[in-house]
Amino acid sequence: MKKQVLLLASAVLLSHFGAVVNASTHDLQIEAKARYLFDIVRFTRWPEVSAQENRLNLCSLGSVTMNQQLNKLTDRTVRGHTVSLLEHTAPQQWHLCHILFIPSNLLPLYQAELAALSGQPILVVSEGTHFEFPTVVLMFQVDAQQVVFSVNYAQMRSAGLEISSHVLKLANEVLR
Repeated sequence: MKKQVLLLASAVLLSHFGAVVNASTHDLQIEAKARYLFDIVRFTRWPEVSAQENRLNLCSLGSVTMNQQLNKLTDRTVRGHTVSLLEHTAPQQWHLCHILFIPSNLLPLYQAELAALSGQPILVVSEGTHFEFPTVVLMFQVDAQQVVFSVNYAQMRSAGLEISSHVLKLANEVLR
């Protein structure tokens, strides 16, 4: 029990500072992914997010556990915009999203809809070992029980997004 508490405290502290998290359970890994996502979003610029838009829409097709973690990001402020979570968003509403999280098991089901997002200013986020779908910009992986991420730089640029070079240096892999 003491070891689990220590691991949890370490995971929370390390993820807060953007370090790689040693996640020993599935729930810790999900928490780490949500924290990473928020940190990455803080250092991402969208071309069409104007000062008049007060919301930064985070859309999620994730599990209940993932959505609970993403919900913790709700009402936080990023560059003057308040994060709002839109759960189980239908593809017809994806144009309202600034960030779109789709679990890897759902990617094949939405292949055509994802292809239609190409070039749109949406940070498409998923999880898996490689970029099977070209519109995915950010991919979380678990490597030796550590949550890491990769960035599809070409898709990021195609979407008109700018992710800080400091974040790119922390990426496990940057596909050019």
